[in-house]
Amino acid sequence: MANVYFSFVKRLFYILIIVLFSLPVFGFCTWLFKAKSSANIVVIDKTSHAPNYSEHKTLFWCLNHNKVISNRHKTYDYSEDYFGLHKNNRNEFETKDLSQFSIRDINSIVDSVDIAFLLDTYGKYRYDSIENRNVLVYGGTNRYDLYFLEQMEKRDKFVFAEYNVFASPTNYKISSKLEDFFGVKWTGWVGRYYYSLDKSVNVDLPDYVPSLYEKQYNKAYDFKNGGIILLNKDGRIIVLENKNDLNTGIPKIISNYNGMLFFELPENIDYPFWFSINEKLTNTSCLAKMEFDTTKTGNKLLQKNGLKNSFPIIFTNSMNYEKLYLSLDFSDCNIGYYTSYIANIEYFKEAFYNKNNPHDRNRFFWNFYQPFMKNYLNHVLKAKKGNTIFPD
Repeated sequence: MANVYFSFVKRLFYILIIVLFSLPVFGFCTWLFKAKSSANIVVIDKTSHAPNYSEHKTLFWCLNHNKVISNRHKTYDYSEDYFGLHKNNRNEFETKDLSQFSIRDINSIVDSVDIAFLLDTYGKYRYDSIENRNVLVYGGTNRYDLYFLEQMEKRDKFVFAEYNVFASPTNYKISSKLEDFFGVKWTGWVGRYYYSLDKSVNVDLPDYVPSLYEKQYNKAYDFKNGGIILLNKDGRIIVLENKNDLNTGIPKIISNYNGMLFFELPENIDYPFWFSINEKLTNTSCLAKMEFDTTKTGNKLLQKNGLKNSFPIIFTNSMNYEKLYLSLDFSDCNIGYYTSYIANIEYFKEAFYNKNNPHDRNRFFWNFYQPFMKNYLNHVLKAKKGNTIFPD
């Protein structure tokens, strides 16, 4: 009897092994024969570069997974097909930027492009030991980028942007015009949740946070719990600590009806990464908002600085979503690129992240980014053909 049971378990084990190995092969074959769609895309990322390409690699994952190729039938390459910093054969940085083109050439690019992604223009810095500060090497949204976006709008092309494109090193005039372009008003505040505000425990907490806090409030920085750090471009800082200022610390993204219906967004999800706080202008609508679960103490601290514990984070000021702005560090995720070659891999998404760890970026990618980008790309492709999946 024992031998029969052992033999059954052994066969079951072999069957499971065969199934586990067969699923990726079947998924790859399905992906391989999936129909391709074409769209000319411009990606601007002035921050990430080799070897990680973390600020735009996830976008290229979605392009590859959904078989989106260029109008010349070329597969998009995340190591080459973007404006920003590149490394040459001598391992030196080179820039590929719209400022290197004439106005005539930029207009020519606009004519051929279907969608532009402005992902991150924070840039690259180097430490100057003599001046004891970081010096900008390359970065910032410039007037050529702005002209390119304005021409895209005039031709009813699609423009997608995210944090950080308004803040330093982008100059005030360009930033102000970008705000008007996307129908938002940046408050000057950016923020992030940290699992611990104790610098001795959390090495990711910026070194300047304790000193900035002590200088502003004239008292010791003595936070031990997790919490949210808010920073203003004028140098102000707000610390919202768990238990004292926050009931549940991690900010939540809450999707509205349109976000859930058209983009398959979850009703809510924890978001512990960088974001900016913006107000929407007239004729601008939003698809999702962010909320802090603040205590009375936390609310008073926010109100004192002219802030609320809830604010919009996905904006559009166009009828057919031609312009979208997300005030999140949306695309920053070092996802395993190999999974983009497996069709329907999203049905097994829980195998690729720790569902009990809200700080796992892959968790946000699979539950928010991937469905959003899949539906957004489908919408652009349908609009290119003169159709739309969204109502007017």
